[in-house]
Amino acid sequence: MRFLEAGQVDDAQVVIIGAPFEEASSYRKGSSLAPAAIRRASQSIESYSAIFRADLRDIGLGDAGDLTLSNQIEEALSQIADTVESFLRKGKRVVVLGGDHSVSIGAIAGARRVVPNLQVAGLGRSLRLARQLQRQQIFPCLHGQANLGISGRKGLGCGNEVFRRERRLEQVCVH
Repeated sequence: MRFLEAGQVDDAQVVIIGAPFEEASSYRKGSSLAPAAIRRASQSIESYSAIFRADLRDIGLGDAGDLTLSNQIEEALSQIADTVESFLRKGKRVVVLGGDHSVSIGAIAGARRVVPNLQVAGLGRSLRLARQLQRQQIFPCLHGQANLGISGRKGLGCGNEVFRRERRLEQVCVH
């Protein structure tokens, strides 16, 4: 099943990739079912948004399906990174439907190969993810940061910016 209104990947401007991975989940399993569930749920919405005055059919959306991922974390993240990099190098934008939170590590790693100065603002993310990103040498400056204006919970920021209560972007990590 494809995401609503998604066509062929070759003709797409935006490519959806499913990453059904949950081997980094600590407790409850089931996040590997998310890509299929999101696609199934997309069948019950309309492609046109009255709020944005835009239709998904107009953005050239393609669905590449789910990746077949290794059960080994490093290998799976490498597979995700390679796939994201490949599509970005073809001039496509990429949306990754995860799996557990570690899927972000692979997606960001692949994007950084193409966009070396990539900046990421993680809102409401866990300090655990920040530590994983540091260990993978993806964002060595990453550290926990409170995102006061967005979620009220701890989040992360790197080299980059996080939203503050004043809704402006502020540097949180300087090299």
